[in-house]
Amino acid sequence: MSSTLREVRLADAFLALSQDLDDRQDCVGLLQRLADHTVDLLDLDAATVLAQGQGPAGDHSLHTAASAADPAGAEAVGRLARIQLDKGQGPGHDVLRSGTRLAETPLSRPVHRIRWPHFTGQALACGFTTLAVIPLRRADRTQGAVALFHRRAGTLTPAVLDLGQSLAEAAAITLRHRSALAEQQARIGQLHNALDSRIVIEQAKGILAERHHCSPDDAFALLRGHARSHQLRLAELAERIINEPAGPEPGQ
Repeated sequence: MSSTLREVRLADAFLALSQDLDDRQDCVGLLQRLADHTVDLLDLDAATVLAQGQGPAGDHSLHTAASAADPAGAEAVGRLARIQLDKGQGPGHDVLRSGTRLAETPLSRPVHRIRWPHFTGQALACGFTTLAVIPLRRADRTQGAVALFHRRAGTLTPAVLDLGQSLAEAAAITLRHRSALAEQQARIGQLHNALDSRIVIEQAKGILAERHHCSPDDAFALLRGHARSHQLRLAELAERIINEPAGPEPGQ
């Protein structure tokens, strides 16, 4: 590959990994692009990505992606990613917890068969003899891990891992931006809900103050006392007072 072509492919990869995520382009898609570009640019046999991402319910769950240079090996290497989720063990999990890079590691060593029995057995069955793992991180936060696989020892050099780290950090920046945006949207939603509730409560106070010929403070005391005694949310009771002419009548 010419140096110019390689530079173009590198630029394309960093651009693809740095694009903002939206509802149609979730973090799993980003992880897949990271796996694909890592295999392509680092001349790997395969790569898997394990990363934390915010789910639709706001929970921080683990997501995986996998890629193989040989299309026939894509399904096999995908199993390596799923094993780490299902069994809760493997080199990706270790790096995710420690945040420390794992240099090239021969998988045939007995210590690794003991340490990651399910993962190592499957990796060797796929023909992978060595791997390295780089953390997916930004600043002091580790968001995931990228496992690099090869069938030949001595190929996962420090220079290769440095380039892989740069690709991973580009993806990590995008994940952090997406997470920050999701948190900001959640806070905005909470503020909107609080404001809407406050408006409804103020309207109910006005209705009660007029009905009972009392001050707004006394009306609020009636509203709050009725909500507590009947185990109702204050905003829920206020909505019922506004929308149901024959609804609950605090103070009676």
